[in-house]
Amino acid sequence: MYMNSKIHIHPFSISVTHNEATLRHCATTTLHPKGRIDRNSAHVFQAWLMNIIRDDADAVTIDFAAVDHIDSAGLSALMTAVRKAQGAEVWFGVSNLQPSVNEVFEISRCKIMIAVFGTVQLQWQDKAA
Repeated sequence: MYMNSKIHIHPFSISVTHNEATLRHCATTTLHPKGRIDRNSAHVFQAWLMNIIRDDADAVTIDFAAVDHIDSAGLSALMTAVRKAQGAEVWFGVSNLQPSVNEVFEISRCKIMIAVFGTVQLQWQDKAA
Protein backbone atom coordinates (compact mmCIF):
# COMPACT_ATOMS: atom_id res chain seq x y z
CA MET A 1 0.00 0.00 0.00
CA TYR A 2 1.26 3.50 -0.82
CA MET A 3 -0.65 5.43 1.83
CA ASN A 4 1.38 8.54 2.65
CA SER A 5 4.57 7.07 1.15
CA LYS A 6 7.49 9.37 0.36
CA ILE A 7 10.68 9.07 -1.64
CA HIS A 8 13.39 11.72 -1.89
CA ILE A 9 16.09 12.00 -4.55
CA HIS A 10 17.59 15.45 -4.50
CA PRO A 11 16.22 17.66 -6.00
CA PHE A 12 13.14 15.47 -6.54
CA SER A 13 10.65 13.84 -4.21
CA ILE A 14 7.32 12.05 -4.49
CA SER A 15 4.58 11.59 -1.96
CA VAL A 16 1.77 9.19 -2.78
CA THR A 17 -1.74 9.14 -1.39
CA HIS A 18 -3.88 6.08 -1.93
CA ASN A 19 -7.51 6.85 -1.31
CA GLU A 20 -9.39 3.84 -0.01
CA ALA A 21 -12.61 5.80 -0.30
CA THR A 22 -14.09 5.18 -3.68
CA LEU A 23 -15.37 7.41 -6.41
CA ARG A 24 -17.93 5.44 -8.36
CA HIS A 25 -16.34 2.25 -6.98
CA CYS A 26 -12.93 3.42 -8.17
CA ALA A 27 -9.84 3.39 -5.93
CA THR A 28 -7.75 6.45 -6.67
CA THR A 29 -4.04 7.05 -6.26
CA THR A 30 -2.54 10.53 -6.42
CA LEU A 31 1.17 11.24 -6.82
CA HIS A 32 2.58 14.54 -5.61
CA PRO A 33 6.03 14.88 -7.18
CA LYS A 34 8.17 17.81 -6.09
CA GLY A 35 11.11 19.48 -7.76
CA ARG A 36 12.55 18.50 -11.12
CA ILE A 37 11.62 15.47 -13.20
CA ASP A 38 14.66 15.15 -15.41
CA ARG A 39 17.29 12.63 -16.51
CA ASN A 40 18.47 12.28 -12.91
CA SER A 41 15.05 11.42 -11.47
CA ALA A 42 12.95 10.14 -14.39
CA HIS A 43 13.74 6.47 -13.71
CA VAL A 44 12.45 6.77 -10.13
CA PHE A 45 9.35 8.65 -11.30
CA GLN A 46 8.64 5.98 -13.93
CA ALA A 47 9.20 3.13 -11.45
CA TRP A 48 6.69 4.64 -9.01
CA LEU A 49 4.13 5.08 -11.77
CA MET A 50 4.61 1.54 -13.08
CA ASN A 51 4.31 0.05 -9.58
CA ILE A 52 1.08 1.89 -8.93
CA ILE A 53 -0.38 0.82 -12.28
CA ARG A 54 0.79 -2.76 -11.72
CA ASP A 55 -0.83 -2.79 -8.26
CA ASP A 56 -4.31 -2.70 -9.81
CA ALA A 57 -5.00 1.01 -9.44
CA ASP A 58 -8.30 2.01 -11.01
CA ALA A 59 -7.28 5.61 -11.50
CA VAL A 60 -4.01 7.52 -11.19
CA THR A 61 -3.56 11.25 -11.00
CA ILE A 62 -0.36 13.25 -10.80
CA ASP A 63 -0.51 16.62 -9.06
CA PHE A 64 2.24 18.71 -10.67
CA ALA A 65 1.74 21.71 -8.33
CA ALA A 66 5.26 21.40 -6.89
CA VAL A 67 7.07 20.38 -10.10
CA ASP A 68 9.04 23.28 -11.53
CA HIS A 69 10.74 21.44 -14.42
CA ILE A 70 10.27 18.40 -16.64
CA ASP A 71 12.59 17.48 -19.50
CA SER A 72 12.44 14.91 -22.32
CA ALA A 73 13.51 12.08 -19.99
CA GLY A 74 10.69 12.98 -17.59
CA LEU A 75 8.18 13.15 -20.45
CA SER A 76 9.38 9.81 -21.76
CA ALA A 77 8.90 8.25 -18.31
CA LEU A 78 5.42 9.76 -18.09
CA MET A 79 4.37 8.63 -21.55
CA THR A 80 5.66 5.09 -20.92
CA ALA A 81 3.44 4.96 -17.84
CA VAL A 82 0.48 6.42 -19.75
CA ARG A 83 0.76 3.69 -22.40
CA LYS A 84 0.99 1.05 -19.66
CA ALA A 85 -2.08 2.53 -17.94
CA GLN A 86 -4.06 2.51 -21.17
CA GLY A 87 -3.20 -1.16 -21.71
CA ALA A 88 -4.25 -1.96 -18.13
CA GLU A 89 -7.46 0.11 -18.45
CA VAL A 90 -6.33 2.50 -15.71
CA TRP A 91 -7.69 6.06 -15.94
CA PHE A 92 -4.78 8.52 -15.96
CA GLY A 93 -4.67 12.30 -15.58
CA VAL A 94 -2.52 15.21 -14.46
CA SER A 95 -3.33 18.49 -12.76
CA ASN A 96 -1.86 21.76 -11.51
CA LEU A 97 0.72 22.16 -14.28
CA GLN A 98 3.07 25.03 -13.51
CA PRO A 99 3.61 27.45 -16.44
CA SER A 100 7.02 26.03 -17.43
CA VAL A 101 5.73 22.44 -17.25
CA ASN A 102 2.54 23.39 -19.11
CA GLU A 103 4.65 24.88 -21.89
CA VAL A 104 6.58 21.60 -22.26
CA PHE A 105 3.27 19.68 -22.36
CA GLU A 106 1.99 22.05 -25.06
CA ILE A 107 5.12 21.88 -27.21
CA SER A 108 5.40 18.10 -26.93
CA ARG A 109 1.65 17.65 -27.56
CA CYS A 110 1.35 15.40 -24.48
CA LYS A 111 -2.04 16.95 -23.80
CA ILE A 112 -3.43 14.90 -26.67
CA MET A 113 -2.83 11.64 -24.78
CA ILE A 114 -3.23 12.77 -21.15
CA ALA A 115 -6.23 14.34 -19.45
CA VAL A 116 -5.05 17.69 -18.02
CA PHE A 117 -7.01 19.54 -15.33
CA GLY A 118 -6.48 22.75 -13.39
CA THR A 119 -6.74 21.05 -10.00
CA VAL A 120 -7.01 17.54 -8.58
CA GLN A 121 -10.53 18.36 -7.35
CA LEU A 122 -11.68 19.39 -10.85
CA GLN A 123 -10.14 16.23 -12.23
CA TRP A 124 -12.20 13.95 -9.99
CA GLN A 125 -15.36 16.02 -10.42
CA ASP A 126 -15.05 15.56 -14.18
CA LYS A 127 -14.32 11.84 -13.84
CA ALA A 128 -17.40 11.37 -11.61
CA ALA A 129 -19.68 13.13 -14.09
